[in-house]
Order: sequence, then C-alpha cells, then structure tokens
Amino acid sequence: MLRRAVVLGITLALLSTGSSPVARAASRTLIPMTTVQLHKIMTAAIAAAPAYFASLRGGVWSTVEGGSYFHLKPAFAKLCPGCAVADEFANAQVNERFTVSGEWPLPLGTTLAQKAAFVQKNFAPLVKGYVYTHGKTDDGELWFEWTKGAPATFMYLVTDRSKTAGGIQIRVGHFVRVNVHYVKWARLTPGERTDLANGVTELVVAGTASGTTNFSSLRGPATSSANNFFHTNQTFGTVLTGCDVDGMFANENAAEGGGPGKWILECETPGLGGPKADILELIRSAVAGSLPNDFTATTDPKYLGDSAYRWDSTGSELLSVEIDSYDEGNGTNSYRILIYHYLN
Repeated sequence: MLRRAVVLGITLALLSTGSSPVARAASRTLIPMTTVQLHKIMTAAIAAAPAYFASLRGGVWSTVEGGSYFHLKPAFAKLCPGCAVADEFANAQVNERFTVSGEWPLPLGTTLAQKAAFVQKNFAPLVKGYVYTHGKTDDGELWFEWTKGAPATFMYLVTDRSKTAGGIQIRVGHFVRVNVHYVKWARLTPGERTDLANGVTELVVAGTASGTTNFSSLRGPATSSANNFFHTNQTFGTVLTGCDVDGMFANENAAEGGGPGKWILECETPGLGGPKADILELIRSAVAGSLPNDFTATTDPKYLGDSAYRWDSTGSELLSVEIDSYDEGNGTNSYRILIYHYLN
C-alpha cells in the first residue's frame, strides 16, 4: 500500500515539471500491498490527472503555505488510504499543479539497481507514449520522470534510502493552464510591487531625515543588552520586513585601525521570486526618486563593494544608502536597503 508522503511546504528546487529532484518527505508507514494493487492505484491516478483528480478528491481539508490537501473520495480512499491529493501552488520556479503522491515501501536492503529494475517493470509500462528522463539527485538517489502534453501530465519517482524507509516516492501530477494560487512572494503581484516601491520610498525618506541623529526617532525597544540594536518603531509596507537600527559598530574608529564608526538603518525583504534585475530596478528607482538632492550615485568599485547600488551625501553629514541582494538558493532573492550614518 502506498504510504502518505508530506509534500507541501517543502522547497522543490531545479524542477522541470514540478518534481525533479524532489526533497525527501516525511512519510507514514503503511502495510504494503501487492503490485497488482499498486497498478490499480497508479492507473486510477494517471487517468484522473488531466481533470486535476476531480474524480478522486473531495473538499479541501487543509491549506498550508505551499498549497491545499483534499479529502479523498470514498472509492479512492479505500483503494489508496495512504495517498495524498493536493493543489501545489505556483512557486518561484514551478507553475501550479495538482498531484497525487505517496511512497511505495520496499525492503530496507533493496539496492538502487533493484529499485531501478522495479520501476522499469512496474511503472514504465503504465505511461507508454510519455517522454522519459532520469538521473540522480544531489544525494545520490535515482529519479525517473515521464511527461506528456501541455500543460504537462507527469509521473515522477525517486528512490528513498532513509534509515526508516527503503521505498520509492511517487508523484503523479498535472499542471494548470493558468496559475490561480501562488506561494507567498513567489511572484510579486502588481499590488505587492507597488507596496514594495512605496515601502522603499518611506524608508529612504524617514532614514535620510533621521540619519543625523543616528535614527533615534525610528528606534523601538532595544533588543540587545548593550542597548545598541533596535527594531524600528514603524513599518514600511508589507514586503520590507526585518527592519532594525544597528549601532553595534558605533564605537569603531578608523584612526585606530578599525572601520569607521556608524549607525545603520536596514530593512530586508523575504525571498522574492521574479527576475532579479527587474526587482533591483524597481527598488533602485524608488530609492533614487526619494533621495534628497545632495545625494549622488557612487559607481567606484572601491566604495561600491558587493552592493548593487550606492548613493552618498555630498553634504556635511556622512550619509549613504546601499542596495544589496542575496540568492536564497530556491529561485528567489532577498533584497536589503541600508542607510548609513558615518561618525568618523
């Protein structure tokens, strides 16, 4: 019998059809049935895939960040009580798809070669006419994938050599024609883009106005015993998160061999999907459009460092604004806006 594999909320990286390679999922062990039962389960799932498994699922019983799980209809629940039917929301790399998933257990001592032979004997004949690809995951597991049509129907299998499971993880799925549901921040909506631009503008206006007082008017309660690190006392929209005022470097002194003393106001986004250049330009434009007139862009690599953009004040106060970005490794990038007040 297939055992239920928890697939939602797991980061799926480098996927072509929504599952290659798949991250290992936690599973609930059930008593195995015969391969005849396996064939019945797979035949039912493959046949129902183009209609998004409507004949196999009832109403939604749980929604998490990555998508929604459905109740199983009685006939399919009897056939495969360990199966999960889900609507997996579009993320930064993969479009929305409906899936049936589970894991077929095999003895723990089953070798990879034996599992590959099991796959070719028991699964491959079920998807004749599909395009077949296969390979190895980064941790040495074997994966097998069959796809057909557009939007694609797919069957994806990956071996599992965990200490508590020795089987094959199974996913049968079908992509929607037009995405309806998205993982949060996977792809910015027009409203979220406006929110991000407005938040950056508000941050830069408030930060450059309060920088000369070391951002004292923006400091909330101190979060360190040294009384030099503060969460901000206001927010800057919903996309800019993790905003704080950092005075941990205030006592450094360049004349004594350290870096220049400085206070920093910074805000960071969560990992955002979408082209990096596009989002950087959105942030750059918002910063450039809200800076006081005495700021100029700095392009010298010596001062730019790893920052994507930097502006420095030409006035008597030593203020600068920088934009950084970081690859989160899952098809998203986070972005950080920093406003510095240098003390020496």
